[in-house]
Amino acid sequence: MVKHGWSKTDTYRCWNNMKKRCRRTSNLRYGGRGITYDSRWEQFENFLTDMGPKPEGLWLERKDNNLGYYKGNCEWTTPRNQACNRENNNPVPGVRWIKDSKRKNGGRWEAKIRIGKKRILLYIGDSYLTACEARRQAEEEIEVYGENKSR
Repeated sequence: MVKHGWSKTDTYRCWNNMKKRCRRTSNLRYGGRGITYDSRWEQFENFLTDMGPKPEGLWLERKDNNLGYYKGNCEWTTPRNQACNRENNNPVPGVRWIKDSKRKNGGRWEAKIRIGKKRILLYIGDSYLTACEARRQAEEEIEVYGENKSR
C-alpha cells in the first residue's frame, strides 16, 4: 500500500465519506438511489488530481444532484451553496421539489412563475439547475417586457 500522507486531511476525509455514502444502499439520498462515483476515484490520488486539495471552508458538491460524483459534475463550494442544491430544499422562489414515490429518485423539480393572477409552469423534470435557469429566464423576460406584455 502506497502512503500518500493525506490520510489525516480534510480532503481525504471528504473523499472517504463520499465513497461511503455511495456504497451504502440503505442511504436513500445516495447509494440507495443509484448515486455512484467515478471508478478512477476509487484511488485517492486520482480524486486529488481531478479535484485538488479541499479549500478551507468549502465542501464537495455535485452540480446536478441526479448525477454521480465525477470531475465534470463536482466542485468545491460553500456550505450555503451546497444546501441550496439539496433535493429537499426550495431556495429559489418558484422552484420546488415535488415528492413522487413512483419515481426512481423520489420526485422531480418544478419551476413556476406568477404573472398577474396566472401561474405558469416553466419546467418540470429531474434537473434542479434547469428549473432554476427556467425561472431566471422568465424573471428576466418579465423585467424586459413587463408583466402584461407577451413576446
